[in-house]
Amino acid sequence: VEFASAGSRCALNIAGAEKEALQRGMMLVDPRLARTARIVDVSLTLAPHAGRIPKNHSRVRLHVGTAEVFAWLSWLEETALPDKPVLAQLRLEQGVPLLYGDRFILRSEEALHTLGGGVVLDAYAARRGARRPERLELLKCLQTLDPEQALTAWLAARPVTGWFLPELAEQLGEPPERLSERLARRQDIVREEAGGDLWVALAKDVAALEARVLSTLVNYLGA
Repeated sequence: VEFASAGSRCALNIAGAEKEALQRGMMLVDPRLARTARIVDVSLTLAPHAGRIPKNHSRVRLHVGTAEVFAWLSWLEETALPDKPVLAQLRLEQGVPLLYGDRFILRSEEALHTLGGGVVLDAYAARRGARRPERLELLKCLQTLDPEQALTAWLAARPVTGWFLPELAEQLGEPPERLSERLARRQDIVREEAGGDLWVALAKDVAALEARVLSTLVNYLGA
């Protein structure tokens, strides 16, 4: 077959790889999405039977796909209650291929209790500045899992530098070709070819930057 959908069981003939090099949890990915995740911002819902709420910086087990890795859990919001999604950060002890929207399960370090489950919001997060108000606002937009809201949120997160298409596609977890089609349908995007790649930004942010540059030049020349 040319492709297999989620939930299907299939066998793959992988040439050029020794059996010893393959491990549980590995994934076949598009070469353009080969970056693994180490610091991940997530939306986490604790199970009602989880018992005590895990403390900040607790060591937990992350289950995603067939992978099982240890991670350190940090809360990004003050209140964590069962059955209510809350923003958190997971710092993985080894890299795992993850994308926006991937589902996962968390268990206790000893694997005795299932703590809850959630969804990946930013697979390539940074440890520093994780609790800044603008960062939390971005994550709350991503929490909706709405593709257009997620696209707008990431574009707004870089009002000056914008994005090159391959990097933005990786952030959103979708093929560049599909994202390019979505961008072409929007009227609020500025598109420019730069270095062989498509560069995009929100039109209002580009207009605001142009106004700032013009104002700065006028003030300088007038002085």
